[in-house]
Amino acid sequence: LQNYTVSEITSLAKGRSQRTGDFNIADADSAVVSDTPGVGQFKTGAFTLAGVEVSLNAGDSLNTVAAKINAVKGTTHISANV
Repeated sequence: LQNYTVSEITSLAKGRSQRTGDFNIADADSAVVSDTPGVGQFKTGAFTLAGVEVSLNAGDSLNTVAAKINAVKGTTHISANV
């Protein structure tokens, strides 16, 4: 057993939540990723989330997009909920 003393704290982490605007889809398993996206859809491709690339494929559902974001949560410390 060892003892440690914290002598200086240079910054504190703060939790943050971000929400998109509302849009309508049939359900969270409907496709929301497209090569030619409409309102409430994402464009096929990749984006960087806290230094980690996340790829979206045509036909991915909202649940799939959230699962891809959550798959890298251990590295990014960012999660998605539907």
